[in-house]
Amino acid sequence: MAELDNIAERMLATDCGHSLEELARKATAEDLAALVRIIEEDKAPDARKTRAMFVLGRMGKKEAVQPILKALPKLDEGGRLAAADALGRLGGAKARGELVKMTAADDAQIRKVASQALARIGDKTAMDRLQEIAASDAEAFVRRAARKKLDRAK
Repeated sequence: MAELDNIAERMLATDCGHSLEELARKATAEDLAALVRIIEEDKAPDARKTRAMFVLGRMGKKEAVQPILKALPKLDEGGRLAAADALGRLGGAKARGELVKMTAADDAQIRKVASQALARIGDKTAMDRLQEIAASDAEAFVRRAARKKLDRAK
């Protein structure tokens, strides 16, 4: 529990993006496992799970995709937003598939963040869905966010 879990705990505690990125570069497989345990633990507070998913996304370890997907149905709104962000950063077909589903969520903020995450993935399927959202989402701010991401991708 010495230095290894300490890095994971420091990543959970920092509010500084630069510090988080620096710590993520030092993170080990043990740190990844400690963060995954947090999101898998039923009794862990939602805020801690949300923060762990945020950190996992910044670590860029694709091994985190499956645990995030598994935790998704039990997450509160903040957790779903963090999951969408992390999945967009981690990428891959499984992440993309879940993000496409999230773009149809009842909550407009979740649709927006899922759309932005799809733009990070950037493959044809993701960009096609982003075009659909830009043209037809019920909320103007979601359509604008999708258009903005499409414009940047050009």
